[in-house]
Amino acid sequence: MTSEKLTKFGIKVRKYRVELGETLYQMAKTLGVSPSYLSGVETGRKRASEELVEQLIKHLELDMVNALELKKAAAETGPELRIPLKGKGNEARYVAAMFARRFSSGEFSELKEALESINNEGYGENE
Repeated sequence: MTSEKLTKFGIKVRKYRVELGETLYQMAKTLGVSPSYLSGVETGRKRASEELVEQLIKHLELDMVNALELKKAAAETGPELRIPLKGKGNEARYVAAMFARRFSSGEFSELKEALESINNEGYGENE
């Protein structure tokens, strides 16, 4: 895994976990999540739910400043949007890539609407 994929949030969570002397399994069990999910959060492969962020703050007994920093880091990971391309042709893939480049994280609702429009019209299905 490259460091490019690591998120500020994941790095913070791992740092706190290691400082507590907890294994991934121990912390995951305490938080009520699977070790693979927590690992995914730490490595940036999965986005933490708001509920998990709150559980972490409570479990880590973070003061207000550190809790706000952790929440900010979680928010900066941005929402995940998946573009369904299975079975789609090259033209649909090209359009999806163009959308992904065009929209910033603050414009996800516009991107979602555009993708839903494309999917509803069956764009690229017969390629």
